[in-house]
Amino acid sequence: MITNMTRIEQLLTDPASDISLDELKAEINELAKLRDKSRVAFCKRLALAYMIIVGRPFGKNEPRDGEGKKFTLWCAKNIRTANGKIYSTGTLRTYLSVGFSSNPGAFLKAIREQSNHRSETMRKLGSKLDEAVKTATP
Repeated sequence: MITNMTRIEQLLTDPASDISLDELKAEINELAKLRDKSRVAFCKRLALAYMIIVGRPFGKNEPRDGEGKKFTLWCAKNIRTANGKIYSTGTLRTYLSVGFSSNPGAFLKAIREQSNHRSETMRKLGSKLDEAVKTATP
């Protein structure tokens, strides 16, 4: 866990435009350990790493030229979650969408609210299924 407050404040600012991939790797891994407020900064740095590796912004209809795979492989080799696991491709795509959006904070909040709503719906469905199994009525 990072305890140096000036370093945390430095990480939460926008990344420098002339940053190298090795510096980005270090900052992304530090931000992965911070949690809440660091997600936007994490996504922006991930988007910058994507631009350096692939050479174009991430989009839903990106060409199938294999360049995106280079980024995924780089992440698998260099980026870890707070508990040391590799990020899934779906999670990386979501974070890239946030990093390249015009308002990353609002976009990340919308994704989180959507996920919470789905989880709540599944909990309710699970409890109703549990009730149905315990009673004789269908």
